Formats: sequence, structure tokens, C-alpha cells
Amino acid sequence: DFCLSRGLGDVYKRQGSDFATSKALTRRLQAYSLNGDVSAVVALAPAVRAASLRAGQPGASVEVALGNVHQLTGDYDAAEAAYAKAVAIADIPPHVLLRAQSNLGALELYRGKFRLAKARFVDVASALEARDGATSVARLKALANLADAEHQLGEEASALAHYAEALQRYEEVGAGGTRPAEHLKLNYSFALAEGGDTKQAAELGVPAARRVLELHGDKHVFSIAARDFMNALARSEGRHAEALASTQLLMTDLEALFGKGNPVTGFL
Repeated sequence: DFCLSRGLGDVYKRQGSDFATSKALTRRLQAYSLNGDVSAVVALAPAVRAASLRAGQPGASVEVALGNVHQLTGDYDAAEAAYAKAVAIADIPPHVLLRAQSNLGALELYRGKFRLAKARFVDVASALEARDGATSVARLKALANLADAEHQLGEEASALAHYAEALQRYEEVGAGGTRPAEHLKLNYSFALAEGGDTKQAAELGVPAARRVLELHGDKHVFSIAARDFMNALARSEGRHAEALASTQLLMTDLEALFGKGNPVTGFL
């Protein structure tokens, strides 16, 4: 890629040391990764690895960036391998390790590897609390992911306690209406409903589901969950015709998003 090669040349000319060059290239790689520019990340990765080696740096950010773009393209095996490679690198900077651990744990959670995800988020939440405090958003996201893993494992008491703590902390710092807090409320509501507390589930879940739909529209993954929650509530309240019609529409949207044979459709 001519533009990318010329850009690399500009970086090399501007920097006065291997360390500075490595840092500059790593920042550029991370920017490409955050923008979802798969081809640029793949093209730049070898140069960043080489610069990191010259600078005596572990180069873990390269693997995290590659994991991000593999995940964006749906190559979850490659993404998981890249994150695992980053985690295994000796002398990895602590902030990069936490990012790699968080990404790997989220992917394990998504892929149904709940015990691995739980163990990972126990460590991540603890490390983030020690580094940033109990109310840091990064720590609260990890705590919510831990609760999700516990809920999937049937560890309801622990899951509900972690959901409740995370929600309380969000509200303590005035972040109760943020996107991650609304996602948390929705998953918390599912756990409450499955545990038999349908009253509290409805009180918490209905406003959260409506807010999630406002934030994402109808066809985002969390919006699918919000619609499923509202359908489940309709069934529990005896509004069966409404629930049936809404579930059929939801299945149509799921098939369009993920394919007809996708396991997600089977949950409905």
C-alpha cells in the first residue's frame, strides 16, 4: 500500500530513536484498530513488531490490535489466539495486559466458555480495583462481565450480588444512565426474572430495555436482548398474542443478522 508505506517513512524520519519509533507506530496501529481498518492493521503489524523488537519492547499491543480486527471480521479463533498470545508475552505492560485480558474474557463469554471468562474477570476486576479504585468504569464493566459469566454458570447468588454492586457503584458516580450501565441493568433484569423476582425485574428491566432500544435501534445485539426481555415479560403477564407476534418478528430480524441456522435463534 503506497500511502501506508509513505506514512511509515514519514514516521521513521520524524523519530529519533527506536523507542520513539516503536511508540509512534504502535499508536498508529491502535488508531487503525479502533477504526476497524482491518487491511491497515494487517499491513502495519510486521513493521510494528520489528520496531518493538529493536526497541526492546514486548510488542503485545500488536497482538491486541490484531485480535480486535479479527474479532471485527468474525474470525473468533484468530482473535482468541491473538489475545492469548498477548497475555502470554513476558514483561507485558500492565495496562496492555488488562486490555488483552478483558478482550479475551469478553470473547470467551460470547463463545460460551463461561468458566474461563469467570476466572479471567475475577482477576481483571481485582487488578482494576487496585489500580483505579472500586468505582472506575473499567472495573465496573469487568464486574458486570463477571456477573454475566456467573449467571450463565448458574451461580445466581454471586451473580446477583455482583450485578447489584456494579449498579450501585455506577449510580454513586452519577453514571447510572450511561450505556454500559443500561446494558448491565438489562442483564441484571434477566437474572432477577429467572430467579423468580419478576416484580423487581420489570421495574429495572422495562426502562432499561426502552433506553437500550433508544441507544441502539432495533437490530443491535443488545437491542435483540431488550426486545427478548419485553417479550418474556409479555408472556409472564399473559399477553400471549402480543408476545407471539413480537417473537416472530424478532426471529426474522435474528435470521437476517446472524443467519437462519444460528444458535441464537434457538433461544427464542
